[in-house]
Amino acid sequence: MRRLPQHQLENLPAGFTLVEILAAIVIIVLGCLGALSLQASAITGGAQANDLAVTSFLAESQSEWLRNKDFNSLEFIDDAPVKLTGAGEVCVEGVTPEAECRYTMTTTVIPQYPTSRSAEVSIKLQWQGQGGTHELVYDTVISDHGF
Repeated sequence: MRRLPQHQLENLPAGFTLVEILAAIVIIVLGCLGALSLQASAITGGAQANDLAVTSFLAESQSEWLRNKDFNSLEFIDDAPVKLTGAGEVCVEGVTPEAECRYTMTTTVIPQYPTSRSAEVSIKLQWQGQGGTHELVYDTVISDHGF
């Protein structure tokens, strides 16, 4: 094997030191942790957005159902709690196991008799999500179609 002369050995690059390699590893690990943190935040935000979309849909559906009913038949709805799951199945309080119901919807109809043929409707949805109990309240007014 042939040996290089001393003056040629001095001109060769020395390579990386252990400190430089450790610093590079720390920088890469911190970058990866930041990316993982962003991913976790995105997943949480997506779940919260999904819950808001589902509850908004359920409140709007309940409101439309009330608007399409005969105005004189709304008495039975007053303060009647109805529970709905995300799939839209109706969970009746006392019948369906509590663990199977994710969203709780309470509809309150307050007739505005005798001054008008209308009613105030308040639809309140509650659910357990990231960070505790969340609530969406949807208020509207319905009136007699024939009036």
